[in-house]
Amino acid sequence: MMDEVKKIEALQRENDLLYNENYYQNYNGDNYGRNEKWFSFFGNIADNIVEKIKPETVLDIGCAYGLLVESLRDRGCKAFGIDVSDYALSRARDDIVKYLSVDTILRPMDRKFDLIVTIEVIEHIKKDDCETAIKNMCAAADSVLVATTPDDFDDPTHFNVQPPFYWVKQFAKFGFVPDITHDAGYLTPYAILFRKSKKPMAIEMQQLYGEKKLQDYFFARSNHRTNVLENEREFFEGKIDQLFEINKTQEKAIYQAAEHAANLNEVIEVERLARLELQELFNERSRSFSWTITRPLRILKKLIDINRPFKAVSIRGKRDGTKALIEITREIRWVKICAVGVQPNEYEVSLVGRKRKIHNRLTALKLPVAGNIAKWLVRVEPGVSEVTLNILRGVPDHVEFYHLSSGSAWCTIFSDRWRRGRGFQRALGLISRSYKTAKQQGLGAALDNFWPSNETTIGSYDEWVLRYDGPDQHAKVNEFISNLNYKPLISIILPTYNSDLNFLAQAIGSVKVQSYSNWQLCIADDASTDHDLRDFLGSLEKGEKKISIIYRDRNGHISAASNSALSIAKGEFVTFLDHDDKLHPHALAAVVNKLNKDKELDILYSDEDKIDGQGNRSDPFFKPGWSPDLLLSQNYTCHLSVYRRALLDELNGLREGTDGAQDYDLILRASERTKKIEHIPHVLYHWRAIEGSTAMGAHEKDYAHQRAIEVLNDALVRRKLSAEVLETGLGAYHRIRYDLPIPAPRVSVIIPIKDRADLLSICLNGLLERTDYGNFEILIVDNNSTEAKTFAYLEMIEKNDKVRVLNFPGEFNFAAINNFAASEASGEILILLNNDIEVINEGWISELVSHATRPGVGAVGCRLYYPDDRVQHDGIIIGMGGVAGYAHPHSKREDGGEFGRSKIIRNYSAVTAAALAIKKSIYDEVGGLNADRLAVAFNDVDFCLRVKEAGYQNVYSPFAELYHHESVSRGPDTDPIKAKRFESEALYMKDKWKIFIENDPGYNTNLSLIEGYRIDLDRGQKWPWSE
Repeated sequence: MMDEVKKIEALQRENDLLYNENYYQNYNGDNYGRNEKWFSFFGNIADNIVEKIKPETVLDIGCAYGLLVESLRDRGCKAFGIDVSDYALSRARDDIVKYLSVDTILRPMDRKFDLIVTIEVIEHIKKDDCETAIKNMCAAADSVLVATTPDDFDDPTHFNVQPPFYWVKQFAKFGFVPDITHDAGYLTPYAILFRKSKKPMAIEMQQLYGEKKLQDYFFARSNHRTNVLENEREFFEGKIDQLFEINKTQEKAIYQAAEHAANLNEVIEVERLARLELQELFNERSRSFSWTITRPLRILKKLIDINRPFKAVSIRGKRDGTKALIEITREIRWVKICAVGVQPNEYEVSLVGRKRKIHNRLTALKLPVAGNIAKWLVRVEPGVSEVTLNILRGVPDHVEFYHLSSGSAWCTIFSDRWRRGRGFQRALGLISRSYKTAKQQGLGAALDNFWPSNETTIGSYDEWVLRYDGPDQHAKVNEFISNLNYKPLISIILPTYNSDLNFLAQAIGSVKVQSYSNWQLCIADDASTDHDLRDFLGSLEKGEKKISIIYRDRNGHISAASNSALSIAKGEFVTFLDHDDKLHPHALAAVVNKLNKDKELDILYSDEDKIDGQGNRSDPFFKPGWSPDLLLSQNYTCHLSVYRRALLDELNGLREGTDGAQDYDLILRASERTKKIEHIPHVLYHWRAIEGSTAMGAHEKDYAHQRAIEVLNDALVRRKLSAEVLETGLGAYHRIRYDLPIPAPRVSVIIPIKDRADLLSICLNGLLERTDYGNFEILIVDNNSTEAKTFAYLEMIEKNDKVRVLNFPGEFNFAAINNFAASEASGEILILLNNDIEVINEGWISELVSHATRPGVGAVGCRLYYPDDRVQHDGIIIGMGGVAGYAHPHSKREDGGEFGRSKIIRNYSAVTAAALAIKKSIYDEVGGLNADRLAVAFNDVDFCLRVKEAGYQNVYSPFAELYHHESVSRGPDTDPIKAKRFESEALYMKDKWKIFIENDPGYNTNLSLIEGYRIDLDRGQKWPWSE
């Protein structure tokens, strides 16, 4: 007896080594685990057992994760399970664990059961022990359901693989015979139900039945292979069709590119002929007698112009603190700035010049300090009307501005370069190089050698951090916090699992140093096997009362661990911290500041950046305000996110099974329950950029990307949206393609024109021949055309049933023209379209309409390209260049922009009316375009902002693409009357939309208004305690 016990104990030790976590991950079935596939599999077995065998008690031998026991218990059957693997039983459902035990069938059972089930287990028992196992089964039940593979020799733990006939003979030794009336095919083709019988089965019958079960298996396997091959055939046929479609699309694209090239050649030819005409006029003038005899006078005038003013002339500048505004007249090309004060060597300045809507950084040449005066020389580009001086460092007593002549300026530059050259030989080298440049490229290029490069960076992130997040910015934070009226407890959720102790200590340290002290840190250890980690956590619990720790018995991954931490959280608000990331020292203070301004907020999220192993900060993600469409394209809120605890309770915490995208799933579900969501424009969270972290890049964790697609699909189902999630090829960024309503609404395309039939024909050919949307009309609005070929083309094209030509005489007023056409339109959807638009792909109207028909959506804009495939429009930023500007102008077509911004669907405050779709009802609701104050410029921006104020979200979709030959038919606004009108319209916008210009919710107050999505050292959000 003692020998038997010792043998079983030895087997148990062997089993512990064999059937561990590695076995279940690599050998035990296809993706075996607690998932829908196996729940369904065991649920079906349980249904058949309950219906056909009707046992009251069942023992599952080799129950693994207890899935069959769980399924039988859920159906009212008293089921139990044994398994040799302690690891396997640890994965069972919590309420099932008490019905399971670590045991072996080599030990006799201490009770009887109606039925014993053993699925793919008996082949794991060595041949010498099989008889003992079968004997114990037969002693413990009158019915035994057995499934054991007849041919799987690959698994190294399969010690006794035999055909069915073998097992029939073995059970016959103990008076059990196959129940030939019971079809156990619901389990496997070779499964057999053995029942205790006083009447033995003849050996011939045993052999015949065994052969029959083996044939059942071979037939099922053959049938399965046939099905697989059939599926593969269908798959490859589908692939062939797909490749055929791709080939068709590419051929179409090649044809369209050729057509586009032909259209461009037409436009180029028109421009070439115009240039030839101008050149001929110029040549005639140059050959004239009057031009020849007046040449000396022109040379004299040039010399006078170069040296005028003969003395430096003072320019008036309007100073306000650290800024000054200098008005620039047409003749001013050079400005000298003098800052007078006690520490002139410390003064630093930056200059920005405004040319119409565009603001550009100007290069300033710092000259030698003279006494108490710091000097800079500034070169003003033609067209600049004002220069803004920003004093970055030091406080001069006063600042003076002087207009210099070009001659005087270049003398100053030569003198400075001579001084910098430090010697006669270097100076001669510079003069020699300049002489060669002058011979090859002209005098202007030679002079440019002496001027510093205009290619200056707007600013690095390190410089920006020093200026806007340095120690000086936080000197008064403690005083600020002490004066807050509302100081809620914030619980920080931190799950750990075998975490790197160094990074974990830094993460916890970032909580301990929070300037806001009313916090609770809730750590859930997810059954870590690292003893040093457990010791470290234990020491934390003893030393800090504000730290609470819960230890999980089984590893459940990040969602389950976070929920465990949430169960001990006491805060009114909850936030999340990964075990290797860090909070900004004043993160919670910034959160509570927002809550003091609005106590009704349910969700807050902040900007974030990355830190490397040494703690260096980089890659800031400055986020926009609440953007529901952007959220469906990427998990942009991510960190730091703060939730009201009551909201998390409503949602039952994080959803288990979403690991890798659990935070994405949470914000998707939470934002369906509340709209009280606020953005904090400060970097409050530092992601750790280490190998294996998603902070390293969008492709770092493929499983997270796949899980994100799953939670997005779940969100579409919950929201009852008729749409699908598509890959974008941009890693962690997604596309939601919405289905068109049935029937598709009528669309009215409004195209204002003045002549240029060549451009209009390109536009209409694309609309009528290369657009897959059927239900639309085209309203061409003619405003003062004069060319005969235009009238001929309009007469011809109006014969098309889809086209109507309307006349709008009088002065050009883009807003009034579109309003007039909108009143004539019969469509539910309006598309405002410039006449110099060229269609690229046939689905552009469908894409626009699929968004415009969605509830809550206002204006919808496209991705527009210049003819050379550079981006013109991918959203409008309010405040850019003074009033409004494009997000990524002149970037390459293939560029996705920062964080994919240019190539994903998102919300902007405004989109261009060069190609804009909107419901006619919304257009009428907000009063159309402003024809009284914004006849030409900014009327689309003003319109979109009024749409936004009315409660609608404006949407940009990069999946509607068009070429735009911007304002070709109207030409540039260069004459004084047009310039004056432009200034008037710009001033109106600045007055009316001052709040949006200062802080566009579709952008970020930390980003440049000179160049989109760039760091600007002159722009950053001040902390509430530093204002």
